[in-house]
Amino acid sequence: MSLVAAGATLVAKASGVLSWLPWALAGASLIAGAGGTLWYRSQYESCLAAGAKALADQIETDKVENAKAVAALNEQLRTVENKVVTVTERIYAAPKTNACADSPAMRAASDGLRQLFPGGQADGRRQSAPAVPGPAPGPGGGKRQ
Repeated sequence: MSLVAAGATLVAKASGVLSWLPWALAGASLIAGAGGTLWYRSQYESCLAAGAKALADQIETDKVENAKAVAALNEQLRTVENKVVTVTERIYAAPKTNACADSPAMRAASDGLRQLFPGGQADGRRQSAPAVPGPAPGPGGGKRQ
């Protein structure tokens, strides 16, 4: 047998195998793709479940922390309210006068504010402001005419 005849015989035998090989490869690719898609979907769903669980845990943690913060703010509110009530009672108990800034009620109010908000610069502001030369504000808006 010649070399060409041997090659032709080999191609004839192989053509039976080659006729179904593309279909086999396509089927294997389809199965692998479906399996990969199902695996990816399961990973996605587990990620969603983990995120939902983490969110629920964070909500519970936030509820506990918020309850503590509200309790602390309520206590602080009670403390400030007690101070304000004391100052308000002192203002109401001060004698009534017609002079506003020098009245005992205004002094009591100022002293109460200084007690509520310590560290301010109110002590240096007890004197009245010096008069500024120039026209006084009035109907002309303080402008020279």
